[in-house]
Amino acid sequence: MSGGRGDRLVVLAFAAAAVVRCSPALLWPLTPDEAGFLLVARQWDPATGHMYGGFWVDRPPQLIATFRLGDAVAGSYGPRILAVALSVASVLVAHRIGTLIGGRRAARWTAGLVLVVTSWPHLITWAAKSESFGVPFVLISCWLFVEAMHRTPGRSGIAAALLAGFAAALAMGMKQSLVGGVVFGGILLAACWLTGRLERRTVVTYAAAALAGFILPVSMALGWVVSAGLSPSLLWEVLYGFRVEALDAIAAVESPANTRRAVALVLIAVGSGLAIVIAWFFLMMPRLARGRGELTAATTAVLVVDVANLALGGSYWPAYLHALVPPVALATALLCTLPGARGTVPRVVVAFSVVPLLASLVLDPVLRADGQETTATGGAIGRAVREAARPDDSVVVIYGAPQVVLESGLDAPYRYLWSLPVRTLDADLDELHALVSGPDAPTWIVVRGRVNTWGLDSSGRVRATVAQRYERVVRHCTVSIWRLRSAPRPDVPPVDCSRRFGPLADEWGL
Repeated sequence: MSGGRGDRLVVLAFAAAAVVRCSPALLWPLTPDEAGFLLVARQWDPATGHMYGGFWVDRPPQLIATFRLGDAVAGSYGPRILAVALSVASVLVAHRIGTLIGGRRAARWTAGLVLVVTSWPHLITWAAKSESFGVPFVLISCWLFVEAMHRTPGRSGIAAALLAGFAAALAMGMKQSLVGGVVFGGILLAACWLTGRLERRTVVTYAAAALAGFILPVSMALGWVVSAGLSPSLLWEVLYGFRVEALDAIAAVESPANTRRAVALVLIAVGSGLAIVIAWFFLMMPRLARGRGELTAATTAVLVVDVANLALGGSYWPAYLHALVPPVALATALLCTLPGARGTVPRVVVAFSVVPLLASLVLDPVLRADGQETTATGGAIGRAVREAARPDDSVVVIYGAPQVVLESGLDAPYRYLWSLPVRTLDADLDELHALVSGPDAPTWIVVRGRVNTWGLDSSGRVRATVAQRYERVVRHCTVSIWRLRSAPRPDVPPVDCSRRFGPLADEWGL
């Protein structure tokens, strides 16, 4: 079999494996983030004076626009289909990166590692999240910068640099902290200049092209903000100012759940092979720097920045490890270039990725940080409320669980769909109390856990108002459903707490 044909078959095999890996995505219910972003996208109306209308979210407009487009084309699972396509593309891009850096063998092991790591269930790469959309664009940006470095200076190299900058900006447009493409490209070009790998004129040309590509999506976002009558400072506050306040809110309350998630995150990082590859890369860095100094410097910078972002994030959700995939792919490709790596790389990949991946099916209950209801149960609660509600009813969830709101199909007058914005922007619950005690109080209130979670409602005024104005009609699955006493409705049907699959699986009889 010729090398070219063999490589094509390998690429097709990786693509097929990635598709199979992502196929359950159409069976699982929408995650809280997916449901929340869909709700924001469906009522997006900046004319209200707020960035996204009646709901608040700390994400860039490009992400919400992506959800709106996916929803318009293929319904609520449209964004997830796009996330699956990008996940498959990541494996193929990793193969190309490996080819450029280390040849055929490096390509196969780099793509294989990305395939295995992104198959780890806790990274939920098949779901439509900020990381699922943004991380593939970081990987694409890194690939295009490497492509530009390997090409003969000319139009093709300039085009690659232009697209690399564009992809780097798109990644940040999905999640503002995904700066890996920018860091990698900047350090790589600077290192190529300092080492003489590329002429000064070529580096300047590539940098200008990358900057032009980066500015285009940013300009589009700023143009939308201005045309909507909003201030660019509002965009900055939503994307970055809020994060500073949120870190203070997280640090203000001791959270055992956060500690458990941090431990789980470390276990998953080791078990998936991410931490092992990173440690091996830093151990071999002096040897790599002697032959691949520019790429080693750029990969190191991205690893440092991404690990710092992960450590400083405060919440430690395991899915955040997805952001480490691009630098780990680069590190794997570089490690495959070391003498004697031909036998070491497969052993590392198999021992620290494949085996723990299979074991994760057993360890899944241990690694889960919270014992709350499953995502599927959240959707079931929303559907139960919908069956008892009238079309003009409204619902509020305390605190979070946007999938309940989405599945209920009801209006949600409280603008915070996630718990962190509540803890940061309505910490005294003034907005929530004004709503439940006012003339436009929601018909239904769903309480997850306790109203005084995270030290909120320390005075008990929200609890007292809810107890006075509402009647509890369901207490099940760690959730209480309350109905406005002045709005009698049929009984809420029982909620199945054992649900594991989503509505599409029900339609297919699974």
